[in-house]
Amino acid sequence: MTSIAETLRAIEARAERAIVQKLRLMTQDILTMRTVLVQEDRRHADC
Repeated sequence: MTSIAETLRAIEARAERAIVQKLRLMTQDILTMRTVLVQEDRRHADC
């Protein structure tokens, strides 16, 4: 039978993996937005 401590460690490990995945997605979103903003700024400057 699994102990409470082992169950809690498994929950913690799963939560840490989910946080890392979410941070990676947020980083990708930020880089995408940054690229779009830079392109829009270039278009504005070229007008």
